[in-house]
Amino acid sequence: MRIDEYKRAYIDVVKIEERKGLLEHLIVYVMVNAMLIATNLIYSPDKIWFINSLLWWGIGLAMHFIYAFFLVERYVRNDQMKAEYIARQRAKAGEISLDDYKMAYREIEIRNARKWFFIHLSIYVIVNSLLIFINLFYTPEILWFVYPLLGWGIGIVIHALEAFKHAQDYLIELEARAENIIRR
Repeated sequence: MRIDEYKRAYIDVVKIEERKGLLEHLIVYVMVNAMLIATNLIYSPDKIWFINSLLWWGIGLAMHFIYAFFLVERYVRNDQMKAEYIARQRAKAGEISLDDYKMAYREIEIRNARKWFFIHLSIYVIVNSLLIFINLFYTPEILWFVYPLLGWGIGIVIHALEAFKHAQDYLIELEARAENIIRR
C-alpha cells in the first residue's frame, strides 16, 4: 500500500467522522437549548435570556459545520505533510515506511486532541460562568445552572478521556478503516 493512497483514504474517513461529530453536537445543541428555553419560559418569561445560548452556541455549531464540510480536508492534508516531514527527518534516508508515517501522524493528532480539549475546557468554564451569572441575576430562586454545568461536565470528562487516554486507540481505528477502504 502506498502512502499517498493511504492519505487519501484517511481523509475520507476523517470527513465521515467529523460529520458524525457535527451531528452529535447538533443533537446536544437541540436538547440542551430546548431545556434552557423551557427553563426560561417557565421561570422567568418576562426576561428572555435563552437567545444568548442559541446564538453563541449556534455560532460554535456553525463553525463546526464549516470545518466539517469545507475545511477538514485542508487541515488533515496539512497535518499529513507535517507527519511526512517528521517521518523523513527521523528516517534520514529518503524513503519512509507507512508505519513511520503513521507514528508521526499519530503524534501530531494526539497533540491536536489535547490542544482542543483545553480549548473546549476553557469554553466550558467561560460559558458556565456566564450561565451561573444569568441564573443568579434573573432567577436566583431556582438554581438551574447546575444542569448544564453537570451535563456539559460529563462531556468534558469524556473529552478528557478521549484526548489523554484513548486518542491513540481511536487513531489506530481510523487507520484500519482507511486501509479497509483501499483494500476494497
